[in-house]
Amino acid sequence: MWDFILANFFWVFTGALAAAGLAWTFARDGVQSLNPNQAVLFVKQGGLFLDVRAVGEYAKGHIAQSKNLPADELQNRVSDLNKYKDKPLVLVCQNGGQSRQALKQLAGFSQARISAGGMGAWREAQLPESKRK
Repeated sequence: MWDFILANFFWVFTGALAAAGLAWTFARDGVQSLNPNQAVLFVKQGGLFLDVRAVGEYAKGHIAQSKNLPADELQNRVSDLNKYKDKPLVLVCQNGGQSRQALKQLAGFSQARISAGGMGAWREAQLPESKRK
């Protein structure tokens, strides 16, 4: 094993550095993300899936019984979510990036999380989607 590490030191070092940087990023912003199956179990504890995509994207397919509140409206409508301040709340977008940004606007929501990979991961996990409002 040591022979491999020494022979490929550059790649081993680069990989370790990338992993450490990724871990530091997640630790720094404190964002907890859940894979789709974890998110389902989390929300079943009396919570909500909050889809922060645009209305048109939401209409093309979303998690059943999720609430659509586009990210660009979130700051002005945070009070609509007050009953979820201490309940499980999972933010969903197309691939996870928009949810991460939207989560920053939900300071004080003690159980807010993001769905890692967003709807892309949801579809990849072959979980059901709805096109109803």
